[in-house]
Amino acid sequence: MRQRLRQFARLVSGFVVLAGTAYVLVWLFGRENAVSFRGIVDSGAENVGPVEAARIVSIEVVPGQRVKAGDVLVRFDPAERVAEEAMNEVKIREAEQSAVRFRENLRDAERASRKIVREAAVALEERRMERLRDEAELAGLDAEIARLMPLVEKKLVSELELTALRPKAEALRKTVGGYEPLLKALAARLEQAEADVKEIGEQIARYDAQPTTADGNSLSAALKRYEELQRADTSVLRALSDGVVSQVFRRAGDIVPAGEAIVRLASAPDARFVTGMLPAEFVDAVHVGDELVVSRLAVGRNQPVLSKGRIETIDPEVLDFFDPMNPAPRVPVRGRKVRIRLLDEAGTLIPGESVLITQGRPGTGFPQLTPGSAKTAHKAGAAAEEVGS
Repeated sequence: MRQRLRQFARLVSGFVVLAGTAYVLVWLFGRENAVSFRGIVDSGAENVGPVEAARIVSIEVVPGQRVKAGDVLVRFDPAERVAEEAMNEVKIREAEQSAVRFRENLRDAERASRKIVREAAVALEERRMERLRDEAELAGLDAEIARLMPLVEKKLVSELELTALRPKAEALRKTVGGYEPLLKALAARLEQAEADVKEIGEQIARYDAQPTTADGNSLSAALKRYEELQRADTSVLRALSDGVVSQVFRRAGDIVPAGEAIVRLASAPDARFVTGMLPAEFVDAVHVGDELVVSRLAVGRNQPVLSKGRIETIDPEVLDFFDPMNPAPRVPVRGRKVRIRLLDEAGTLIPGESVLITQGRPGTGFPQLTPGSAKTAHKAGAAAEEVGS
């Protein structure tokens, strides 16, 4: 009887060992094929600093303080701003005076050109009148010469009278012949003077409508810059969006170069995206549109924090990146970055924290996020991470 009991006990023990071995093999195989990788909750933080070099007068916020868009973060020494405004006002005054002088010069040039037009027109009319007078006088002399020639031939009139008229007639003929080029020159002068008046008038009209000269551009630029300074107070640094002050890098009295960060402002804790680091062994295990489990075990709680996520983009190539949870972070890991949009409320996830990303079993869809299954899923993911590492 005892012998049979021993044999039965051995049989039961062997069966248990075989069943346990099979279970362990199946479990190990499942862990080996489980998709599990790490990621970081997007923080959406930004470094805020001046666009120009400035000296800090006071910092109005402290780390951990919540701020809203438009709140003052840092105050700067306004001395440079005041000096710039004063210099800008001087430039505006100089530009205004230069613009006034330029407009006066245009008006003077217009008046001078109109005077030239009038003088040229008068000179042209005078020469025309002189031409008509000389032509009439020449015609009279020619008629008198023609009348005297028969009388001289008949010895009725002395030839001396005819001889006295001929040189005068020849002189007038040369004078009348020279009027044509003179009149053309005077007409061209009048035309050019009229064109100058028209051009100056157009320039004045353009100048009055919109400054196009160098002085006008200087005035326009100075006025625009002055208006910008009046609208934007560069002596204070304001928050562009709601968020939480995570770090303050400077203190009052420091001179900060342009573009250097003074305050780091994290966006309001509404983390909606996770950047996952998919290892090389899982490069083709997930695809755009797949739903995954994003989890982390909150300190002081008995159950992990889980959230659904859907893959939006996957890097098209395998690159080197550094795993933030790797004990040797200087050793790069090859893989693909995955951008995941969280589908559940993510207020419990802290921007910038590391999370565990796992995949539901094929054919079963997305796992139910019950307290028991959540804890089991997190443990399974952690175990898969241990095997993967």
